[in-house]
Amino acid sequence: MRKSMLECFCEFKWYDYGASFVVILMLVIVFGNVLGRYLFSTSWAFTEEIACGLIVLMSLLGAATSARKGGFLGMDLLIDIIPRKYKKYILTVQPLTIIIFLIALTIYGYGMAMDEWNLGQKTASLRWPEAIFGAMLPIGSVFVIIGAIQRLITVWRPEDNSGAFRLKDIGVVLFVSLIVVAIVCAPVAAALSFASMDIGVILFLSFIVMIIINVPVAIALSLSSAVCIMMYGLPTNLIPIMIYSGFSKFLLLAVPFFIFAGNLMERVGISESLITFCRTLVGHRRGGLIEVAVITSCLFAAISGSGPATVAALGSFLIPAMNRDGYGITMPAALLATSGAIGTVIPPSIPFIIYGVVTNTSVIDLFMAGIIPGLLMGLALIIAGKWDNRNNPDIVIEKRATFTEKGRAFRKAIWAILMPVIILGGIYSGVFTPTEASGVACVYGLFVGAFIYRKLTWKVFIETLSESATSTGNIMMIIAGASLFSWFCSTSGITQAATNLMQQVATSEIMFLLLVNILLLIAGCFVDASCAIYIFIPIFMPICRELGYSPVALGVVTIINCAIGNVTPPVGLNLFVATSISGASLKDVSKRVWPYVFASAVVMLIVTYFPVVATFLPDIMKN
Repeated sequence: MRKSMLECFCEFKWYDYGASFVVILMLVIVFGNVLGRYLFSTSWAFTEEIACGLIVLMSLLGAATSARKGGFLGMDLLIDIIPRKYKKYILTVQPLTIIIFLIALTIYGYGMAMDEWNLGQKTASLRWPEAIFGAMLPIGSVFVIIGAIQRLITVWRPEDNSGAFRLKDIGVVLFVSLIVVAIVCAPVAAALSFASMDIGVILFLSFIVMIIINVPVAIALSLSSAVCIMMYGLPTNLIPIMIYSGFSKFLLLAVPFFIFAGNLMERVGISESLITFCRTLVGHRRGGLIEVAVITSCLFAAISGSGPATVAALGSFLIPAMNRDGYGITMPAALLATSGAIGTVIPPSIPFIIYGVVTNTSVIDLFMAGIIPGLLMGLALIIAGKWDNRNNPDIVIEKRATFTEKGRAFRKAIWAILMPVIILGGIYSGVFTPTEASGVACVYGLFVGAFIYRKLTWKVFIETLSESATSTGNIMMIIAGASLFSWFCSTSGITQAATNLMQQVATSEIMFLLLVNILLLIAGCFVDASCAIYIFIPIFMPICRELGYSPVALGVVTIINCAIGNVTPPVGLNLFVATSISGASLKDVSKRVWPYVFASAVVMLIVTYFPVVATFLPDIMKN
């Protein structure tokens, strides 16, 4: 049967393949530079220039796929509470706001690229026109718009999937568009009516309103910042410049590579081998699967660097296994959601990389600082899990594994265990940088998947690339929006005013740290870790340095707070992943998660008020 033009348009996803190709190209450049340095004693001076331009394009192409799937991170509160027949109106908000902002970004991004071309600006190493790399922004933005339009069509396509819009549907979409624009512009209208309204109030009010009506976090950050930039009288051509600079940092290249390495190792069966190995060691104890879940989370965290990825990789195996052994469904889901959060604390951690970018703190020191707190979180969760199941008579105690079974499991798991050893050992020994280490991790994952486990087919390879690019697009869009938001706060004096206010309230180190924890815990319930870092850390850092508190310790405290936020509603990513895997309701899992949140909070307080727990290993390495 011949497809209509609308159906052909909706099935267009070449940007998927484009994102995958760019990931491979960046990997070849970074890993090739490492090989060249050690095999031929030469480095490619152009590595950073090309990689920084390509990451902009790859992030936007990945964001296009996420837009098509409706995967942008946002608050789904309204979707969960409104009647089913009205859900499509709320679902319309996400693609509409993406289209609105990305059209503006395409126009302004084109202007930025043309300005670079007219000025004849050249890159430092290759001497290529900077406009080539600047054009990545409008080109990528066009594909995000296409993905958002595809999502909009999907939301309003008739239930018989005929592919044809009804006239009424088109009218409703236009009406909803006007409503969305009106709500987004409401804070601006209020500001014009009340000229004395502070620009900071307008910024945060517009951001909060957009988050509530299901505007994606990345777009809410960008739109609220853009509105305030125009109101404040700053040149609008600064918007694409700040968005581009938010994307194009060489250190952030580690984000897609670590995501790809983690996804790759999970797809080739690494999580199953780790679980089997841990079960042979401690599975025979009462509550042994609790220990297995937490220990495996710690091991996988040292591969993926992502909390949701850890939950997704381990939950599909452990939650059914724990259910069969008498733990039920909700308790394992709650435990996995919380233990998965260790993935953002134990290195290599993506939030630590972002914190290092924002504060110019050594990523190597941050990685070292996360090890002991991460292990303490694991221990606390094991204790909480044992306490939570102290009166459970249904727990099945597994048979003790034989020495032969342990050896067989170890031989399968050793390749997974070696991966963090190679990554962290290479970083700490100075063999390669964190960004290069992420590239080495990808190559190692490809080798293990293809030649050791022999499960890496072309289909798995392409699917993993696409999935990794999509996840990266989500994260990088938030980073770009948050960097614009943070820059405006700094330029308009909001950051300094907030710092001064906090200095007046926090008259001691104890009070300052208490406020830091309260603010970050609340923020973690609503926004992603990268967003919280960009918004709050510029406010905290001057006071931190003034009080003599370690920026490295503050980084660990920040990430632990954000990790706890990942398991608390309404925007608890780990919680949503765990509930989707287990099939349990969000309400039931949320009730069971509190003992584990409390255990994590205890570790957070220990690290906060005894920062030597975090700084001990970095100090040893320096000495």
